[in-house]
Amino acid sequence: FLCVHKTVNRTQSGKCYSGSTEKVTGELDDCACDVETIDGFNNEQLFPKLQTLLESDYFRFYKVNLNKPCPFWTANSHCGLRDCAVKPCSPVNEESPDSRYVDLLLNPERYTGYKGPEAWQIWNSIYEENCFKQRFDSDLTVGEGPKRLRNLYFLYLIELRALAKVLPFFKQPSFRLYTGRTEEDQKHKELLLDILQLARSVYKPKEN
Repeated sequence: FLCVHKTVNRTQSGKCYSGSTEKVTGELDDCACDVETIDGFNNEQLFPKLQTLLESDYFRFYKVNLNKPCPFWTANSHCGLRDCAVKPCSPVNEESPDSRYVDLLLNPERYTGYKGPEAWQIWNSIYEENCFKQRFDSDLTVGEGPKRLRNLYFLYLIELRALAKVLPFFKQPSFRLYTGRTEEDQKHKELLLDILQLARSVYKPKEN
């Protein structure tokens, strides 16, 4: 629903946004707020609540077929490295014999040490399609990169606005985050509603 990441230093001093000392600061067009306010909101208010919500059973367990072939290229799915392997939970039932539940808290983002031709294919696709250096670096985009980054901040606000609009639906008594533990489910629904209320409080369009 929202990508749970803290906003990093806007100089983006990494491989994906190197070679530029541009900073994205100040007020955004068509919005009565600035980049610094958005960073503070995301890092100090939204991020901690989302992290807590994602640690709940409803969001932390994901059902997946680990044996399904890769749709992009022929791949050998076996890996001998400990950090490369996905740790599934024990099977819950026999209704989906090819699927297993994965605890996302036991499988965090980390350096896996996975390398070789197949790893190169994966990382090359990620960097070619998503790397900031192909889209936001000022030197490589004839000065357009920082403008595009500002547009991402504005898009973030629009996404928050969209989430705020669905708040009435999630407020309905019939909507539940169901795990079978009534008290926990209600607690996490209230946290979800709190997050959506936060989303409603941020976006403020400029007055004409």
